[in-house]
Amino acid sequence: MLITSLTARELEYCYDLASRRQTENLAMGRRDAYGFSGGNGLALHQHGVMCEFSASKALRIPFRETRLGEPDLDPDIQVRGRTRHHYDLIVHHPKEDDPNQRFVLVTHDARHPNFCLRGWLYGRECQYRRFWLDPTGTRPAFFVPQWRLRPIETLEAIPVIETG
Repeated sequence: MLITSLTARELEYCYDLASRRQTENLAMGRRDAYGFSGGNGLALHQHGVMCEFSASKALRIPFRETRLGEPDLDPDIQVRGRTRHHYDLIVHHPKEDDPNQRFVLVTHDARHPNFCLRGWLYGRECQYRRFWLDPTGTRPAFFVPQWRLRPIETLEAIPVIETG
């Protein structure tokens, strides 16, 4: 497990980016993803951006602002943030989550300043029927227990090849 925290300046940047993402979603008429009906899309974006940024920092992968549908970190990493340190990694159906991408679980509890990178798996390793659950009745997905994840220290950086 890797543990990191964000500086005040980094948090400010994350809040700003989350606000821009939420503003863009509202302007485009997009709804909150995967059946979320909590009504606070901005808070979801804030948590997501903070988890993405902390993963970038801990893994020493340059952070960049991504668009919907792009990997969170280059070249093929999706960051999945959860709000409790004991929660599972969530991966969606192969039509929505690329089985060939790598999925990293980052947990952060608002009561504590640290972000914990718990581990990772390829999407295809998560997308088995035994992990398919719908605990809230509104958000079916693959919920992979943390003990099934590879250690985060085994996640190797894959160089990005520039084309053109």
